[in-house]
Amino acid sequence: MSFTATQIAQFHRSAHSNCDLSLRLQANKVKTAEADAAAQVSKTKSALFARGHKWEKHLYDILHDQRLLIHLQKDSATGDTWDQFIRAVQDDNRPLFYLFGLEFHAPEHLSQIEIRTLKPDFVRVEKEGSKTTLTVIEAKSSASLKVSHQIQICIYALALAESLKTNYPDVSISDEGIVWMPPTLTTSIWPSVIDDVSVQNATFSISTVQPLVTTILNKRIPHILKQELEAVEWGVGERCAGCEFEDGCSIRARKMGDVSLVGGSRGKERAALKYAVDSFRRKQSQPLMQTKIDASSEKDWNAFWKSDQSNFPISDVHDLHAALHDAEFIASLRAQSPTTFSSLGKILCLQVVVPVMGQVERCSMSESPVIQCALQSKVVPKSQPYLLFPRVEHDSMHFSVLKDPESDKIVAISFLHLSRKSGSVTIECNTMIGSSVAEQINLPKALVTRIAASVKATVRAAREPPRIQFYVFSINEREDLINMLLNEACGTQLETNAYLVDVQFCMNALVDNPDVLRAPFFPSELIHYASLGLGSNVPRLKADLQYYLQSLEGTMSVPTGTVVALKERLAAIVGEKVGPSLIPRIAVIKDALSATCAFPLFRLTLESVTKFFDIPTPSTEDDLFALWTRDGGLSDELKIDMMNRSIAQANLCDRLRNMLAEANLIQKVLVNSLPPFQVINLKLSDDPLLSRLMFATQYEMVRDLQEVRSSRFLETEMILLKYCGPDDSFPKTFKVLSNLSAIQSSINGQTGATDISNDFKKFDWLLVDCNKLEAGQSFNDLLHMNQLRNVANQYVRLALDETEIMQIGAAVSFANVENVVDNIVTLDLVIARNAGFTLKTLDRQPKHFALMRRYVDWNTSKIARALIDVEVLRLQRVATRVPAPLMIRLLSENNAFNEIEFQSSSAHEDLEIEGNLYTTYREIYNLEGLRDHERVLHFLDSQHRAMKGILKNVVSVVWGPPGNGKTHSLALAALRLIEINARKNRPYRIIMSAFTHEAINNFMEKVQELLKIRKSLLFQYFDKSEWVEQLEVSKLEYSNDYVIPTSNWCICAGTVWCVVPVAVRKSEWALTTYIPPLCNRSFAKTFQKYPNKRHSFDTLIIDEGSQFLTCHAALAFQAIDSTDVRSKKVIIAGDDKQLSPILKGLYPTDPAVRPIFGSILSCIMRSNSHLTHMLKENFRFVTPLCKFTQQLYTGTTDGFDPRRGNQGLIRDAVQIWKNGSDTDRAMLFNTLMWKATETPLSTIVLSKALDLQSSLEDHIHREADLVVKLVRFFHTIEPEATMFVITPHRLQRTIITKRVTSELGPELLSKHTVKIDTVERMQGRQADIIFACFGFSSHSPTFHNELDFIYNIRRINVSLSRPRAMCILIASHNLLNPPAFVLNEAQSREGFSHLLRFQRASSYVEWGGSGEDEIVLEALLEELTV
Repeated sequence: MSFTATQIAQFHRSAHSNCDLSLRLQANKVKTAEADAAAQVSKTKSALFARGHKWEKHLYDILHDQRLLIHLQKDSATGDTWDQFIRAVQDDNRPLFYLFGLEFHAPEHLSQIEIRTLKPDFVRVEKEGSKTTLTVIEAKSSASLKVSHQIQICIYALALAESLKTNYPDVSISDEGIVWMPPTLTTSIWPSVIDDVSVQNATFSISTVQPLVTTILNKRIPHILKQELEAVEWGVGERCAGCEFEDGCSIRARKMGDVSLVGGSRGKERAALKYAVDSFRRKQSQPLMQTKIDASSEKDWNAFWKSDQSNFPISDVHDLHAALHDAEFIASLRAQSPTTFSSLGKILCLQVVVPVMGQVERCSMSESPVIQCALQSKVVPKSQPYLLFPRVEHDSMHFSVLKDPESDKIVAISFLHLSRKSGSVTIECNTMIGSSVAEQINLPKALVTRIAASVKATVRAAREPPRIQFYVFSINEREDLINMLLNEACGTQLETNAYLVDVQFCMNALVDNPDVLRAPFFPSELIHYASLGLGSNVPRLKADLQYYLQSLEGTMSVPTGTVVALKERLAAIVGEKVGPSLIPRIAVIKDALSATCAFPLFRLTLESVTKFFDIPTPSTEDDLFALWTRDGGLSDELKIDMMNRSIAQANLCDRLRNMLAEANLIQKVLVNSLPPFQVINLKLSDDPLLSRLMFATQYEMVRDLQEVRSSRFLETEMILLKYCGPDDSFPKTFKVLSNLSAIQSSINGQTGATDISNDFKKFDWLLVDCNKLEAGQSFNDLLHMNQLRNVANQYVRLALDETEIMQIGAAVSFANVENVVDNIVTLDLVIARNAGFTLKTLDRQPKHFALMRRYVDWNTSKIARALIDVEVLRLQRVATRVPAPLMIRLLSENNAFNEIEFQSSSAHEDLEIEGNLYTTYREIYNLEGLRDHERVLHFLDSQHRAMKGILKNVVSVVWGPPGNGKTHSLALAALRLIEINARKNRPYRIIMSAFTHEAINNFMEKVQELLKIRKSLLFQYFDKSEWVEQLEVSKLEYSNDYVIPTSNWCICAGTVWCVVPVAVRKSEWALTTYIPPLCNRSFAKTFQKYPNKRHSFDTLIIDEGSQFLTCHAALAFQAIDSTDVRSKKVIIAGDDKQLSPILKGLYPTDPAVRPIFGSILSCIMRSNSHLTHMLKENFRFVTPLCKFTQQLYTGTTDGFDPRRGNQGLIRDAVQIWKNGSDTDRAMLFNTLMWKATETPLSTIVLSKALDLQSSLEDHIHREADLVVKLVRFFHTIEPEATMFVITPHRLQRTIITKRVTSELGPELLSKHTVKIDTVERMQGRQADIIFACFGFSSHSPTFHNELDFIYNIRRINVSLSRPRAMCILIASHNLLNPPAFVLNEAQSREGFSHLLRFQRASSYVEWGGSGEDEIVLEALLEELTV
């Protein structure tokens, strides 16, 4: 059995899809003409191969023309070009040249499998003195670096290094692997030179890939080849597309009754089903494995299964069906593995009563249409409501998308518009939009223009608002369309105003929940007049109404009239119902089919489904792409085939409705009708920056709301509860009957800061009566998205209007999860007054309820309306010809921070004063007898450079890794700015904001600490300083009683939601035609107390800038806005290698455009390195930890200055452990403590393998065993040491917290000696000892499905950078030896590399679990013995 490097490189694909069988069959199949004909390479692959060959030839010609290429010729005697290769490397003395045509044989000891002749595309030869460096280069016509590219190059590099190392010691192989990719797929404009601009020069580290490749060559593939054929991992499903063995595997699955029959389940789904089946077989004492498969089948797999007549006595599906009717087994499964139990209900579409109540009927199969479908091989309706597909529409518009599979770019779209009025179907529009291979047209513009024209014509022609529905077949097509429109809406190059209007129109027409796009701008008080107390706010409200009306109507004149008249006029435009449209604007046919019916198919494709409904089968995507490539663009044949796909979609929609109608299920399943089509084209700003930020702010709300609503639509996603009591008080307790794990996400709240204090609860759940589920599913989140209960002051009931009380009042309550213990959840409830909501039936029996997510958002409208404030201010300043608002000037594309405009006007004077202060504080720093904590007022080297940069520029970025004193530097810089301006007798006010309350509190504590020290030195080393006594340090609070600081010298800090009201200055109110709508009423009263006081600030400090969205920063910028930019300062601190904001939309990422859709730190840092000041002194880590961490930031172990260079805590712990007679002497702790004197980094690998069918909970409990042992041990020898247990998953946090509490007592957690939490909530914190818990990765199904999550470099960096003294990584063999697919994304590739660095720098011990202590590596045992 032999393999090419290309075949090995492709192995990761089958491994990622949990199928090792394809590689095994590739190695053993007989190369016959019949077999080759049966395994024809797909047309898509052929087209891609041809384009790749053309790209390689293009690069060859360039290098040849530049006389940099040597073409090696094959030796007829040896069959390779190795000898010529050696001569060329040795004899050619040029400093740089390239070799083409290298063919050589891999060394035998490189791998345990045979590798065929290796043929790299190019080898770059670089000579410097006597040293020669070779770099392997592959030419790929891809759009991005792929896993297969890295594996292939790594094999070439390893083979070259092994072949050269003995006889050619002066020749080395570069650690850099290179892939040359074209800048565009348009062959007519490929580059004529090879450089970093013309060619995408994708690089990666071979040393990072090498461990994975070595594992593949010497473990993974040899193991697969040695396994019994029936034991090789396999399955049939979505990821089998394009596999040449799919037909044979499909027949095998049907004959064996494999769980793949259940919807083509793969990965975690397949693992859950197999776990249930094998658990049931063990209970019944049945064999787990199928009978042996004839080894001859490997020669021609598909033919064997087509001809095989054997019967298999064991059937997964039959046993699964029997298991569902075994009440005892179901009860034990639910107790032992709640995750698997919950998964079964979702996968099998079980009726709720069967698994929950234990009411098992006789073998009717009615409880699972999925099992019925698998056993009977027919389409079976699921009989469950599906809210995302309409029963009927007036007009349907169908899209079919064709993509280039290599570049992932859309090349053609078909658009079919059908009118269904008057009982007949009419084709209104049937068109194709596409580009050619040679010339790329502006596809988005053509699509936007076509959609806008068709929809507008339909609306104009209709006598009443039409009901329009858009359709695609797959979710990917929908995302492609939305992302294309999103890029246009957020882009910067819109050709005309008319096109901009069309883009906005299409976004409002096609995006889900279009009501959300205007909801932030139209709060309910502007529309619902009766609920508003006007009072003294009439002028503000009227100005708001005028502004919104002017924006909606698109007029230049200011609307006039009374408040009541303006409200009626606005209500007529917006409509009283700002309610939900439950059916998405673009319905996904595939989702509707899978949600409403069970199909006996492994893959739901348009081609396979049409066969079941007797609809003409359209061409496959493979055939379509081959046509596009062959004809160079849109040919008549391609247009017809693409249109046939759209027609097939339309026919599928009709057939689905007909089938449900024939089964008398259409009213039960398709419960929603389309609302009348309506688009309000809302344009609130002419400024490109503001309009993009406004749209992105709303669109994030769209996606969040979409997720919440989707989770309520399927019964299998619901959390079922049974009321327990008490009857006479709150909160209430309920027994959780299903989906217990889903509740855990609400415990401990959110990570980010909000304007809501601890006295408020989110109430982010709906408690819905199970007999009236539709009330919860259709709940209008937008009207109630910021309703809260104020626990401290009063009890606020759920505010429903009369219509809502009649429709949902008796069925719905707001709920807040207070606590979860075992399967009992405690809920606090908010119930509508006089609505009739009860927790018991009329005969006093406890009711059953569903707990559904509620959309809660009290911030989006503030951001949106703050952006409107900026727009209003911009318009004022345009009219008065003064500079634009600070935010627009800072973030616009055409600014240049090195211009005079962005240099501080007082820089020279300030630097001179600061120089004198620096000298003074340095002298104090060097005084003998001064205590260490009194020396902190002196800037260290990198801190001083940052301070000088702050004084020079309007904008400064303070950047540094964890522990490098960013918060300390910010606090000291704030005090120094106050002191510098006090020496000039100038009042100076500073405001600070951050993403989390933790960061704000840390900053305030640091300021208070430094100020206290400064006061203590006042009379010893300084003259009397008025500012020291008068400086007011205050935390901004969001409450009615809070008063804004009025001192000349003050430092205020608070969340951005507290900063906003402070930002509105009384003195500017008189200058504006429109009074800013952001002003909070309580703060308006405060301003009235100080009518002559300017509440402006001179400096804005933003900490945790990597988590601070640009649109949030826009609110904070208002606090320092001024026409004189040079008198203000913005200081942004953060670390772009820690966790960043999570965005739901895919926004434009053009490197030439400022990245305003991410964090403010990334936005400002781009192309502004001269403004970025890196802090290099580290105050957290001991030296080895510092060296490890800085490799991520500087690429070397040098550059940082660890100021905590001793390992006192570890040395003390080791000494206590040595001397103690009652300390744990287990080998695990022996190893940890002996090695701790050498390195504070430790890797503990969970070595004892659990049963392959063990649940995720089993693996986490094993990890919890180890955590309990470690916490007990270290707390025994160092009781004062603080410890963090960091868990990527909430389920880990729950299980480990429960184990630590029960086995070690709650005192450890209550005293904050030990803290257990997720990675997100640990950012910004530190402890003496860290346990980073990645041991759950030993559960292979979870691990393989979460590679991007587990190896995210930011998540790993935060996990491993919290310790002050010691870091222990709890790992698994899976974690340290992942599948090669981890290399697919840059973030996960870098994360894996960082884990490797940690492992290499740490001590290493394997732990076998509580039953057998530990297994220590032999090398360590020998070392300890010595």
